[in-house]
Amino acid sequence: MRFLSLLAVLVLFGCVPPPTEPSDTDTEPVVEETTPPVAEVIPVEPEEEAMEKDDAMEEAEEDDAMEDDEMMEEEDDDMMEGEDEDEDEDMMEEDDEMMDEDEDDGTMEDEDDEMMEDEDEEEDAMMKEEEETTPAAGGGAYIDSYDDVSIASAAVGNGETSLLFFYAAWCSFCKTNDGRLQGIYQSGEGAINAYRIDYDTAEDLKAQFGIAQQDTFVLIGPDGAKIEQVSFPSEEKLRTLVSGS
Repeated sequence: MRFLSLLAVLVLFGCVPPPTEPSDTDTEPVVEETTPPVAEVIPVEPEEEAMEKDDAMEEAEEDDAMEDDEMMEEEDDDMMEGEDEDEDEDMMEEDDEMMDEDEDDGTMEDEDDEMMEDEDEEEDAMMKEEEETTPAAGGGAYIDSYDDVSIASAAVGNGETSLLFFYAAWCSFCKTNDGRLQGIYQSGEGAINAYRIDYDTAEDLKAQFGIAQQDTFVLIGPDGAKIEQVSFPSEEKLRTLVSGS
């Protein structure tokens, strides 16, 4: 109340202008209207679709991982195959080299064997030649004319008493008496020369002395005439024949 009374006094004395009514010309303050921000609406996917997408992504990742593993396995396999092939080639080359060395060794061994055989044959030939040409202590020799019948043929009528032995390699009796003769002459009991003749090839001598079977012995005189003929003799008879009596 006091305020209103004071205000009336001031207006009365012209200190405060009286309140005026608003005119039509007075404009109301313009209030700007603002549009409230619209919130962004994020679509929410259904749960099933989200799970399907997750599963699809997992499958894609698994497929990628499997492809990577397969590629790595293939690369490893290729590397292993390459290494195996290289190892196999190296092993094959080593085997070939070893085989070549073995062949070379075998060739050398064959050459050595041939040389040894040649030496043995030469020694045997020398021994046989000595046996054939060296008279025994009794004055005679056991001469092998099996491969050269001309040696025995030359003994016929050469002025010496000789013994012709018609020998066959397939005859067991011939082999037995051949061994007996070798023993007799090696012991120095042979007084005359004895000649071993091939029964299967000495056709002229067989016809000359009438030889009809193998293991036959013919004692001939200095003039080549037949003194005695015997087939399949005993060892005692052989000793009598080579004594020349």
